[in-house]
Amino acid sequence: MAGRSVARRRDGVVLRTTFFSGGWLVALLYSRNEYGNQGPTVAVLTLAALANAWGSGTIHGLRVLEKPDLSFKASLISLGITLVLAMLLIRPLGTLGGACAVIEDDTAAAVVRWLAFSRLSMLMLSRAEGEVEGQCHRIVADVPDTAMGQ
Repeated sequence: MAGRSVARRRDGVVLRTTFFSGGWLVALLYSRNEYGNQGPTVAVLTLAALANAWGSGTIHGLRVLEKPDLSFKASLISLGITLVLAMLLIRPLGTLGGACAVIEDDTAAAVVRWLAFSRLSMLMLSRAEGEVEGQCHRIVADVPDTAMGQ
């Protein structure tokens, strides 16, 4: 549990640092001036990484619930969104438009997966509660009246 907390803090520091100083980091890594003004693009891609992380747990959750096909369908939906938005946004915004398409893709996939996972888990939980209730009724019905003090 403590390891997860440390990892979350570390990831949070990395994301915040990249978000706020991404343009400077790109200029430092690539000494050419042509990449120096990409701070907003790096910031948007950092938010896309955050959206991706937010939805990644549901991929495994859907597998556990034996519905990996829903995760695949969410990926197909998000791919379509990315292609359409990239075609619309890259020409007017350049690399920032591509980054915006990526963040919309990751956010749409995360939202679709979370909706599918929450709906499925609630459905399975209500089924499990019904099965447990039915088993309890059968157990009580099988107990002889003398055992119940009558």
